[in-house]
Amino acid sequence: MKYVYMMILIGILIQLTACKGLNAKMYPNKVPDEYDAIKMKVKGLDGWMPNRNVTYGEYEALKIKRGWTKGSEALLFPDINVNTEKSQKTRFTQKTADGKMADVHLLEICTRKGFELQLGDIFEIDNTNGTHFFMGTITPQDSLGNKWSFIQDVANYNHELQITDQKGNKMTLEGNTFRLEDKIIAGYQSGVFEKNWTAFSTYIWIKEDVLPEHKLVVASMLTALLSRERISCSQSEE
Repeated sequence: MKYVYMMILIGILIQLTACKGLNAKMYPNKVPDEYDAIKMKVKGLDGWMPNRNVTYGEYEALKIKRGWTKGSEALLFPDINVNTEKSQKTRFTQKTADGKMADVHLLEICTRKGFELQLGDIFEIDNTNGTHFFMGTITPQDSLGNKWSFIQDVANYNHELQITDQKGNKMTLEGNTFRLEDKIIAGYQSGVFEKNWTAFSTYIWIKEDVLPEHKLVVASMLTALLSRERISCSQSEE
């Protein structure tokens, strides 16, 4: 009996330890009252990634496939980082409520080079430089080859991201709101656990009068951002 009580106590301690530091941080975005849009709950963000589907309303990302994180590190001694490089590829097919589909290819890559020495909380030297980019292409299957693309400088991100196509059209993500030229066309509410930046309990809204191709691009970007499992080459980003 003592053994059973001991195992129960250990289980409780593990749960408390796991929850410690997982503070929830919410990013609200209310659907404007004057917009003809339906708030859609996002499903499928939890669980194991291979062939996972992410859905919201009648929108669906089919078979999200994420490659292994590739990387290399050159260490002289523990905690002395000389050269680090990591990359990860993701691809999926995005489907909208009206049956339109797009092929989405994503790449995240980071590098870090230099000298770093850390001795606990007593002594630290950081003489490193790095880069970190998240980029992708969105190709609607019936767009005659027209591609939309984006590139995000993660290290210097100012909460504004531009998505452009080969015709010169531009869409902008400002915070949690999508704009096409100067018009708001979509948005999302999200939350993350601050310790591991895992997304949870999110919803999306997209205006009904938006063109089908633009709905497809917005949906592709939302799936890419909300299902992203970011990599890092810097301890300050982890």
